[in-house]
Amino acid sequence: MLFRATLILACLITAPFLGCGGCAGKSSGTQAERLTPAVDGGAHNDGGAHADSQAELEELQPLDRHLFLAAGTLDEGNRYASTVMVTAYEPMPQTICSGILLNPRLVLTAGHCVCPKRQDPSAGVEGGLLIDPTACAKIAAVTTVSYEPAKAQHKSNARTRVYEGEVRPHRELRIVLDAQATVVSNHADLAVITLDEPVEGPVPTITLADSEPQANEALVMAGYGHDKRFGGIFGARYFRKNTVTKVPTPFTGRLLFEQHGTFLYNGFPGGPCFREDGSSRWLAGISSIGTDKELSLTSTHFHRDWLRAEMQEPGQKRK
Repeated sequence: MLFRATLILACLITAPFLGCGGCAGKSSGTQAERLTPAVDGGAHNDGGAHADSQAELEELQPLDRHLFLAAGTLDEGNRYASTVMVTAYEPMPQTICSGILLNPRLVLTAGHCVCPKRQDPSAGVEGGLLIDPTACAKIAAVTTVSYEPAKAQHKSNARTRVYEGEVRPHRELRIVLDAQATVVSNHADLAVITLDEPVEGPVPTITLADSEPQANEALVMAGYGHDKRFGGIFGARYFRKNTVTKVPTPFTGRLLFEQHGTFLYNGFPGGPCFREDGSSRWLAGISSIGTDKELSLTSTHFHRDWLRAEMQEPGQKRK
């Protein structure tokens, strides 16, 4: 299941720009080869997949290049290497999200990344859709990405590794969308994934912000750009600053932040939002569901009790 899902993930992201000629995959070989996605455009497997993101960017048309440049800065220095890619299994559609490693066995992402929209009369909106914990995926794939030092001018390689884990949405997750997919209400858009095995390599300690973000505060967002009209490039992790435009009420924990235009990678769904001061960093929120007219994030400070409980819960391997 993991190999199949990984190939789907790679094809889904690279197909809009690169075609999917390299997504046939292998059914034999080493375990590492089977666990890593086949990526068209120069990738190869020698214990990990290497995606030359910069070379792929150079092949894009001017409009597409503008799209990727506007996504932010490519994280070639691995400053945000704890930011991972997340793709849930059935019954979710083939959707790519971001997430953040809270520790070597635990990933935090958005609830809507692992729980599908569905028709439900309890949504209370005619023709509306509901996202809640009752129909979420049980298992999700998590892909770590680390960039190796540049081996040629203007080029950098990304090493990926895929893990599986059990999905646990926030028990109070409830998002209501109207018939036009506009957010009517949004509460507790969070979920964690407990990995079957710890990720390789050190994982930086994540410190939760001790206060809510303020209006006009600049937060650093990190994630894997994906626009529903254009797709993306596998393993391309970006970061950029976004300004908070509306702080949460005492009852929702939902903030709004500025947009960067119509055809841009808005929000990095499921990705972390950090408060930074020099070399210090605090997790302030997770990018939530939004629209072209309204982008939001879920405050981690608001849900700090749930998060701390999840971070202390010992991981259990699936049987």
